[in-house]
Amino acid sequence: MMDAMLEAKREIIGCVTGRPPSGDDLKMTKSIVEAIEKMTKKGVRIRYLLPKFPDRLQMGIQYTKAGAEVFFSSCLLVHNMRYSVIDDRTVVLGIPESIGEKEATKKVTG
Repeated sequence: MMDAMLEAKREIIGCVTGRPPSGDDLKMTKSIVEAIEKMTKKGVRIRYLLPKFPDRLQMGIQYTKAGAEVFFSSCLLVHNMRYSVIDDRTVVLGIPESIGEKEATKKVTG
């Protein structure tokens, strides 16, 4: 995901978990926030859709401060499928190992 994100020239849109990070995810989340800052400074528009849960607000704020546009939705699809579309040409999909509204995406294929 990071490689595709850093290669973006115009736009990244996606539906992400927005879960508060813990353990190994702390480092990855910091890298994502730094990449958002870097890419938006280059003029890349980044828009994310997060599940509408109170615990997701923290990540929404971090992504917004980094330069992304963040929206929240209670749609069931937002809770079970993760994706990013980079420059209308690269799609990265992630499906939680366990289906559930609070399950994090652990495996990503692209």
